[in-house]
Amino acid sequence: MAILLISLVILTVYIFVLKNIAIDLLTKGHSYNSNKVKEKIKKVKLFIAPIIIILIILSAWKAFLPENYYSLKRLFGSNEKLLNKTLNKESFKNEVEALVTYGSIPHDINVLYKAKLDDAGNILELKLIPIKLNAHTLVKVFDVKQPVKSYEGQGFIEIQIQNQNGSYVNSPRYWIEADYISIVTPNDISSKDKDKIEIEKTDNSYQKLNSIKYDELSVFNSTINREIVSTNNMSKIAVVIESSNNNYSTIENDFLSKLESNIILNNYFKNTFKSKGYFDKIFLGETTLLSKSKVFSNVNYVALGRINYSFRTNTTLDKDLISCDINLSYKIFNRHGVIVDSNVINAVGPGFSEDLSLKQAIKIIAEKYSKILNKII
Repeated sequence: MAILLISLVILTVYIFVLKNIAIDLLTKGHSYNSNKVKEKIKKVKLFIAPIIIILIILSAWKAFLPENYYSLKRLFGSNEKLLNKTLNKESFKNEVEALVTYGSIPHDINVLYKAKLDDAGNILELKLIPIKLNAHTLVKVFDVKQPVKSYEGQGFIEIQIQNQNGSYVNSPRYWIEADYISIVTPNDISSKDKDKIEIEKTDNSYQKLNSIKYDELSVFNSTINREIVSTNNMSKIAVVIESSNNNYSTIENDFLSKLESNIILNNYFKNTFKSKGYFDKIFLGETTLLSKSKVFSNVNYVALGRINYSFRTNTTLDKDLISCDINLSYKIFNRHGVIVDSNVINAVGPGFSEDLSLKQAIKIIAEKYSKILNKII
């Protein structure tokens, strides 16, 4: 094909030169200098001669070394494909970056807002929504083309947070202070993810994972009881209870057995979840591991509760009657590590022994907690 194209080029040049000579002869007649014709033909020969030599070499190469010829041709073709692929990949990256804008929260925040707008799109009123976002939480700027809206001397922009499936499609939209957002690109996000795991080569050519963050996340994931999975499509809540009182070792299991709900998983975590300190960390607000882990592959919420109780005798009615004052401090987290409900509930259980009064108190407070859990879904 290449040789044919070159031949056509040579033929075209010949025709063009001969055409010019013919025009000169017709217009100038006998006055036309024959030396000029020879000069033009000489110039054409100087141009065409190297091309003819190249064609002869290519033809000989193709005839006597066909494999070598087609190998080189294949090499040129593969380089062309590689170049096209590289250009397409860069175009893809640019298109992605142009279409979506992400933001990162530089520090913990506890509230977002719902805005009431006028016909011109200005903010008339902001309604406070108690949603907690941890530092470095990724959000999506809803429409980067819209200007920052002013309200009471401060700028606000509309964002989207991830839904329960970790997607921004049809996800909730809120307003946030514009200065609380740091714009990041998809490349920034991917580079941060790569930084989580550093790979270094050892002497025996194996690769070793050397990242504290990765190791900690792996240990945290190991506390999940993989044998417990959701057997239906209903939303589930993983419930964990801890008691600061060690006098009754079965209180946690007794409490969980009294919960009346078909949406809870009360043994979703192994004992190591508490023994390694993850219960305390999450309960105190360190939820990064929770949101980054595999916990929410089978549940939609994680509910942590801490039980405290004490006994007192009744001095007015019956001295043999013992009352158990019990309280449950609980926090319920969604898949983003955000607290969706948090409170303390109390109950009093009567009985003629500490054991009986504690069991009665557990029954009462478990009924209250069951109603709260059922309302979450």
